[in-house]
Amino acid sequence: MMGMKWMMNELECEEAVIAKIRQRRDAGRKKYGKTMERDDFDTEKWASMLQEELLDASVYIERLMRELAKFKAK
Repeated sequence: MMGMKWMMNELECEEAVIAKIRQRRDAGRKKYGKTMERDDFDTEKWASMLQEELLDASVYIERLMRELAKFKAK
């Protein structure tokens, strides 16, 4: 039965991620009036945008790691 509970939690997490993707899609459409199927960016621009997002993510992870270290030190 424990495995089933884990499976339900797993699905809940996946559904939460899907919901967030849809929310971001809708916000992006509203803000920019375009979808990801846009054709005004070339491959280099897409790569640059991805790099910017990943760099931001690295900063967020560093911040979280520092917070976790504070809790661990207590």
